[in-house]
Formats: sequence, structure tokens, C-alpha cells
Amino acid sequence: MGAIMTVKTYIESLGVYLPAKRLSTQEIVDGCVNKPRIDLESQTGIKSRAVAGEGEYCTEIAIQAMAKCFQISRRKPHEIDLLVSCNISRYCGPEFKFTAEPSAAARLASTFSIHPNAITFDVSNACAGMFSGVLVADALLQSGAARRALVVSGEYLTHITETAQKELEEGISPQLASLTVGDAGAAVIMETTEDETVGFSDIDLFSSAKYCDLCVGTNSDKPHGGYVMYTESQTLLPNLIMISSEHIASRIKKNGIDVRDYQHFITHQIASKYVKGVGQMLNMHLGANTIAPEKVIDNTECRGNTASTSHFVALWDYILNGTIKSFDKILFGVQASGIVSGFASYAIDDLPARIRQVVDRNN
Repeated sequence: MGAIMTVKTYIESLGVYLPAKRLSTQEIVDGCVNKPRIDLESQTGIKSRAVAGEGEYCTEIAIQAMAKCFQISRRKPHEIDLLVSCNISRYCGPEFKFTAEPSAAARLASTFSIHPNAITFDVSNACAGMFSGVLVADALLQSGAARRALVVSGEYLTHITETAQKELEEGISPQLASLTVGDAGAAVIMETTEDETVGFSDIDLFSSAKYCDLCVGTNSDKPHGGYVMYTESQTLLPNLIMISSEHIASRIKKNGIDVRDYQHFITHQIASKYVKGVGQMLNMHLGANTIAPEKVIDNTECRGNTASTSHFVALWDYILNGTIKSFDKILFGVQASGIVSGFASYAIDDLPARIRQVVDRNN
């Protein structure tokens, strides 16, 4: 009998869109009716973030990310037979327009002339949305139900910042976390390969649903309207760090992963202290300095929390600054309210070189 060929899923292309408009944490705080008692910038490490411009909503942001993804890809839109849209935000137009049907995936597929028989659907799983889409796409690609998948998210989040500025309560307000978000779009094209040196070796997600009420999005009950997010950060974040680090450590041990072979660790980009905290807690489980500080990717200073896109925005940023290179290996830690925790181990191909080549050419 011949050897059984291992088929792995890999990211063929990545595109990220960051709106040109920027807003500093100090500007956000200055715009609050009630100023936070804490120094938000020093506590989070977030100095600024990209903010959607006039006429930019979640759909427009997703379209821009997909356009960049196709610029870098070797594939054309008609070759995509699975499209998964994963954004939290469904704010799709002025006057608080919220769109549920038709699905965002169907609308995006139509915009780009994706294969007419493509499978299209939306996935919603808080800040773990894109990795949930990646997990589903991986299963469908591995089964042969799809040949090429595009997973996309367009996050227009800063509208909750504007609402929080009007409603922020004195003291430790449950809307404080709304002041830390930023807007971004990300898209990845995925397909399978028989090259065992690249792609995902492990993707895993699970939920601890008893914490589901610690971060809730809903409509404002105030006359000005809008959307709000209530977050019990003092309870949520320690539990996120604890549950996630235990889960990641267990997957690393179970799979016999030698962390020394991996150059980078990308966790959910919530705030600088949080990113460092996950790395430190992992070292408690795995051994001192297993996840060395220089391996931990942190782009929160200039991005804020971009929700479901955060891992891929961080990947993009650190490819462009030359830190993440072709054929590097990356460990991903996935976290979201719910609580959702996840892990992925990934070996990148020549994508960083291709991204830098296209970006340099366009500049």
C-alpha cells in the first residue's frame, strides 16, 4: 500500500483594510460626558485606532478587505465556492440601519461575482467570529465540499464608542470597554495543500457558556438611540486569561508541540496588559519563558480592539513591519466573550513576501 497523503488547509491570501481616519484615546475621553476615572490609555496601552469614515459601514469595510485579498491572491473571485462572513457589527447604513437578510455573505458574493453556485452563509461568534469561520471552512475544505473558501469580516464598531461617550456612567462603567474598539476589515482565502510544511496543524474552539452575560450588545434605551455594549471587564478579562491559557497549554501538551519551533504568538488583541497577561499565564502552565516576550505580537497601541478581525490585523501589521516572515510558524490564542476559547498552530508559506511585494508596488 502507498503512503497516505496528509492534506492540510492553508491561508492562500490575506487582505486587511484599515480606514484612513484615526482617533486617539485622549480624543475619545475628551468627548465623554462623564470622564472615566481611570487613565484609559495607560491602562489599556491603546493610543489610537482606525475609525470608519463618512459612508463606511460594515459592508464597505468588508468589501475593501476582500479587494485587497484578491489583489494578493493567485485566485479570482469566480474560483471561490465558499464564502463565510463573520462580523459582529451589522450596522450597514445611516440612521442605525441594521441588516440581517439577505446575509452579508450573499451580498458580498454578489458584489465580487463569486462562483454562482458558491455556498454562502454568516457566522456570528463574538470576537471569535473569524476563527469560527476558519474552523468551518477548514472542515468543508477537508471534506471536499468546497475547493476554495473566503472568510471575511468587516467590523464597524466605533458607533458603540459614540453611544458610550453620551452614556458613560461615573466610576467603572460597563460601557468603558466600548471606548477601546477600532474599525477594521480582514479577509482570508483558504484552500488545501499536500505540502506538509505549511498550513494549520490544529484548530480548536470551545465555549464556557456560563460567562455569556459578561459582555452583551443591545439597543440603547436612551432617546438618542444607537447600539451599546455592556462589559463586566473586571470579571470577564481574568476569566478569559485563565480559561484560555489553560486551554492553549493543554492543546500544546496534547499535540506534543515544541514551542521553540514557533516564532510568534498571536492572541486576541484586546489591550496591551491583556496580551502580556495571556503570555505570562501560559508560561505558568508550560514553564518559565516558554512563550518568550519577544514572540508575543501586540498591535493594540495603534489599533485598539478590532473584534473578530484582530488576529488577522495583527498578522498583517507584523508582516508589513518585517517581523513575521515567509515560512515562520505561529501559535494563535483565540478568545471572545461567551466565554469562547481557542487555539491554532500554523505554518505560513511565502504569503508575507507576496503581501509586501503587492503593498510596495501599490505605494
